[in-house]
Amino acid sequence: MFQAKFENALLRSLSEEDFALLAPYLKSMELTYRQQLEVPNIPIANMVFPESGVVSIVAKSPDGNDTEIALIGYEGVTGIACLLGAKSTPHATYVQVAGSGNQIAVSDLLSCTRQSSGLFEKLLLFTQSLNIQTASTALANVRGDAQTRLARWLLMTQDRTRDNELGITHELLAVMLGLRRPWVTETLNGLQSSGLVALRRQVVTVLDRAGLISVANGFYGVAEEEYSKLLTSSP
Repeated sequence: MFQAKFENALLRSLSEEDFALLAPYLKSMELTYRQQLEVPNIPIANMVFPESGVVSIVAKSPDGNDTEIALIGYEGVTGIACLLGAKSTPHATYVQVAGSGNQIAVSDLLSCTRQSSGLFEKLLLFTQSLNIQTASTALANVRGDAQTRLARWLLMTQDRTRDNELGITHELLAVMLGLRRPWVTETLNGLQSSGLVALRRQVVTVLDRAGLISVANGFYGVAEEEYSKLLTSSP
């Protein structure tokens, strides 16, 4: 089946009829590092279903610094603001880990949702799961310490890359987590000393996923469970 050739889990979870609506409009694309998919306050032209790689939704603080508020990988789609009736968003969306995906014009996707309430409901369920993820990030940033937040981020990134080796820099982690770089370095070293990760230049290797989940201290899992419900729900 043509649908089975896609890696994007959201596309694969659609009914055959709903996938058939979208398929003619999907165009394959490469996702390059730091490629901007959505620019703040500029109308969103395309939505992207990643096949691989990791996309970050980033908010900018009043002092001009970026902080990641959500991650999207092969499990989802970008541009969810358009599903809720908006044309743009104040947040930026760009590629943090290179990969590939399939894009569709917003106008074409919305036309398909008008033809199928099941498709629209499935996309809204993903929107709900992303909202839960964003809320979990806010909670972790307020209540979690640096180690908890870093462990959660590593787990979420590993979920989307499906690889134990994560190609990330300390600078990237500092931006994504809203932490000073020395704190990131110190925290990573602590995780390495505990045998949870191994570090080498620009690569963090996850050695003990269960240990990282323990360190995440309950801040990882709620959004993931919500997404699991999405995949098992009927369109």
